[in-house]
Amino acid sequence: MLADARGHDDRVPDATRRPTTAPARLPTAMVDAVARELQRRAPTRREAARTLLEHLTEPKSNVVFVAPHAPLGLARFSLAVARRGVRLDLRSRMLFDGADIAINGELAPAARTLRPLLRRLANDGRLDAGAWAAPAGADRAALLELLHDWYRAGWLHLAAL
Repeated sequence: MLADARGHDDRVPDATRRPTTAPARLPTAMVDAVARELQRRAPTRREAARTLLEHLTEPKSNVVFVAPHAPLGLARFSLAVARRGVRLDLRSRMLFDGADIAINGELAPAARTLRPLLRRLANDGRLDAGAWAAPAGADRAALLELLHDWYRAGWLHLAAL
């Protein structure tokens, strides 16, 4: 994650190419090389936060999201959201830090104007129908597309009437 942010190759150098009698032991030279590299490339606060957001929201390996059997298209989803609102699936994990928002191990692209709504979704686990009056135009369309993607993945659902 941190290497990705800076465009670095994340492969660990193999400083020990000699045969060993303890193949399961982590080679000291490899640990030393990685420690030197980490010291050389100390992450910024934002890189550290983004790494934590991705890591802490990553679902456990046994978590399976169930996509809707017959998902609504974007237009019908938009109408349903305006009438019912949405709620996060109970298995979804969503966190934020400053401008960055992550859900289920992925950073979510969000315009500045949409971040308050997404933070509310993260904090409350739901957005009521009344929340949809705030965003307008391109912001509203971008938010609906993002939420529609999450809906189709099973990460969130339409709220009950």
